[in-house]
Amino acid sequence: MGTDGRAPRGSRSAAAAALGALLLAAGCSGAEETLVEVPDGAPSTTAAPSTGGPSTSSAPSTSAPSTSTPATGAPSSGAQPSAAPSTPAPAVDGDVFVVPATPVVAPDLPPYELEISSVSAEGPQEQAVVDAWRAFWEAVVTASGVPAYDAVGMGEVATDQALVDARSYVEGLEQAQQRVTGRLVLAAEDVVVEGGTAVVDGCGDQRDGEVDADGGVVSSPLGPTGLRTELVREGESWRVSLWGEQEGLC
Repeated sequence: MGTDGRAPRGSRSAAAAALGALLLAAGCSGAEETLVEVPDGAPSTTAAPSTGGPSTSSAPSTSAPSTSTPATGAPSSGAQPSAAPSTPAPAVDGDVFVVPATPVVAPDLPPYELEISSVSAEGPQEQAVVDAWRAFWEAVVTASGVPAYDAVGMGEVATDQALVDARSYVEGLEQAQQRVTGRLVLAAEDVVVEGGTAVVDGCGDQRDGEVDADGGVVSSPLGPTGLRTELVREGESWRVSLWGEQEGLC
């Protein structure tokens, strides 16, 4: 998918450059995580890229959400975040989330999976941000692995550009009769909350790829990348507003 506010893999340059870079990283330092081999049947790295799967680099395309890269390290809105603690909090082992819905496209291939971990939150606000970050990526992986866009559900976890990119990517998959399979690995290594904005920095490893209705490989895994996810507080809830690849995080 991708780990990048990447636009859909069709928009992989923006959103999968998300899921698709989605955190979209193998070989990243920081949060401890257990990396699992991609299940048999996942796309190989030799397939030519297509227009789907989230990519966490540039503007949304027709691939996995590729998150557009934020211009600065601070949240897109609000005050600048305070400096990260000099001593990182202990990491939490990664949990594996498997898309529960039966895929509409290529149902005989393995389901899309998300391996996700984060540093221990230092307080209730940080924990709320981590929970919102996790909920967003689970929603993106679920929508991309069927594919099926749930406007109500996505609206509960995303807003602004992140919502636009997620919708564009998933609807692109639906129209092309493609979906994402394999595993997206995400690790949140630093969480900064400043007023009503927050930034989650970490690493992603895109071991996922897009396939068509016949199970043919459309796009291959993008591999490791740094991922930055920005959130804003709306009322009592935190929602992801932007995500994208970020150099120097892993």
